[in-house]
Amino acid sequence: MRIFQSFLAFTLLVGVMLLNWSCVPEDESVRQQTDVFYVIDPLPDTVFIKGQESITFEIETSDGLNADKIEEVTFYKSLEEPITLGSKITVKGEESFLAKTSQIPGEITFTIADLLAGTKYNSENEIPGGSFWNVRWSVTSNGKTLNPTDTTEIKFQCPSTMEGRYIATNDFCETTPLQLTILKDSVSGSQNKYIIPDITANHLAICVGEGIPIFMTVIESCNLIEPQSTVFFGLRWNLLSGTWDGNKTLTLRWTDTYTLNGQVVTSTFIRQ
Repeated sequence: MRIFQSFLAFTLLVGVMLLNWSCVPEDESVRQQTDVFYVIDPLPDTVFIKGQESITFEIETSDGLNADKIEEVTFYKSLEEPITLGSKITVKGEESFLAKTSQIPGEITFTIADLLAGTKYNSENEIPGGSFWNVRWSVTSNGKTLNPTDTTEIKFQCPSTMEGRYIATNDFCETTPLQLTILKDSVSGSQNKYIIPDITANHLAICVGEGIPIFMTVIESCNLIEPQSTVFFGLRWNLLSGTWDGNKTLTLRWTDTYTLNGQVVTSTFIRQ
């Protein structure tokens, strides 16, 4: 009798455990991986070139079937901007609605106006170099909304055309204009990195009497020059800022620990 009672109690305990297990809420993260099989392209990132005007996302199921199970896909956007030009640390703007579609499979096109809407910028020309949009989406399937962790970074870039022959001067003292050639840094393979043979624009040769030019590799990002520092024979040269008008004139603001003691010189390069 006691053996039967013990067996009954054990069976009841197992039954309660099974009942409790079946009542555990469904793991939504698991459902996201197993319930809806879809593909959104481009993923994970792409490039938006200045003047491109629009970018298209394609949406389809991975096996070409069960598209009717996806009721709609909603896209959201946020603009991330570097803290300072050239910084790898970005500040994420407030996320906002971008667009939605119920056409599966299908495609949806975002214009530059769609991306700019709700931001503090009215034109792509105002967006700081190094910024990018982070686009995410939610998928509604069988009455449930899933929020996958996947996102697409739309990196904002500008065509770069700074290579060429220049006449250079600086505003520190009266100098003979210097002829030089700005070259694209072909070793890095970057489309916006350039070698300037003398950022001082004859400052050392004429103003100081030293004939040692300061070669520097600079990065142009949507008409702005990223600041950087370089050490030359133990002396520090700081490129503080710069602008490129996209056509003819490059200006660089710089200082050093050699002759300037914090005074800032502006070098101007006019393409010939």
